[in-house]
Parts: sequence; C-alpha cells; structure tokens
Amino acid sequence: MAGDRPSPYDLWPALQEQDVAVVFTGQNYQAVQITYVEPLPLSTPLKQDIGAVAAASTLAAVEITGVALQDNTLLQMRFKPLDDVELVLYEPRSQARFTTERATVARVGLATGCHDPEYKSSTFWIQSKDKSPFIEARNLGPRALVECMVVLWGWRYIWRDLKDEMSVDQSRRWLTWKGQPGGQNTAIKYSPWNDRPVTWLAAEGGRMGGG
Repeated sequence: MAGDRPSPYDLWPALQEQDVAVVFTGQNYQAVQITYVEPLPLSTPLKQDIGAVAAASTLAAVEITGVALQDNTLLQMRFKPLDDVELVLYEPRSQARFTTERATVARVGLATGCHDPEYKSSTFWIQSKDKSPFIEARNLGPRALVECMVVLWGWRYIWRDLKDEMSVDQSRRWLTWKGQPGGQNTAIKYSPWNDRPVTWLAAEGGRMGGG
C-alpha cells in the first residue's frame, strides 16, 4: 500500500479518482469517495472585480460568484489579487480564514507571491451548494483603486457520500467500516478502491480534531 502522503495543502491536485476523503465543515465530518477530477485553470471566467476601494480603506467582503457549486462537489482553490491590495478570505461569510489563536488574520497580497510563487498558502476548500467564499480587500496605499480584480484557480472534485458504508468517529478521528465484524474498532487508513491514504481536510474555517 502507499505510504503516508503529504498535506493536502501541498498536493496539487490533492485528490485523485477513487480516493477517500473525510471533509470537515462546521462541526460535521463527511466521508466521501472521489469519482471525478478536473482542473479549473486560471482564466477570465474565474476573475472577478469585487469593486472600487478608496485609499487607505477596506472594501467589505464580496461573494465570489464564479465558484458557486452544486451538491456532491468539492473545490480545491487558490487565489490572488491582480491589484495592489491585501485580501481576506471568509468561509463561511462570518468566519475569516488563515487566523491565529488570538484572531490575527493573515492576508493574501502581491507580496505573498514573492515568498510563495505558487500561492500555495492561499489554498482553501469549498464543499457543496451555497458555500461560496467571500473576499474582503484592504487598500493600504495612498491612491484609490477604481476596481479590484481577484483571480482564482484550482480543481473540481465530484464525490459520492459514504455514509451508508463508513462511519466517522470524531472523538478519535477515525474512519471505520459499518456493519462488519470489528469494523468499528479498526481505522480505515487507505481507500479500498485505489490503496491511497485517506485524506482529511477542512472545507470551512474552524479546527479539525476530536473532543
């Protein structure tokens, strides 16, 4: 079987067809089987002007409509500004991403690309319908911007729910078989369809972990 895999933030794409993933949203863990994968290249349809930003001011968070999803869909996305602003990601709308324990919020700007040319550190996940991200722009400069362009790119995954076959033990962070002798005591570490390690990832703000 395959060995331990890197973090899903390092892999691009993080998932392949027939992988098993456990996706954390809010307080819910959902086990899914990936049935289809395709790229979403950086391109005009995934660019959005989120509005004008006055000098030394903040533009309130705007919904990113180009990545609206249907059910049974998961996106792995990265993003960056095309103008000299710093962006704050909200997912869901009330929850800023990339925060420390004391609520310091990290931002994504043009300078991010100097240290992280692939914008790997901007990676985030969206799971299912009505989960669009929101992005706030902060113009730290002395000049007003008549527009603020944001671009996203990434991967789209279609998934099948495994709730009838597998169970997630949140307190132990274990994935186990249902209805099999000893199934609730033995963790599933690899996908039974392709022998790749199970991926655990958070698709909204908040902490993954047990108890």
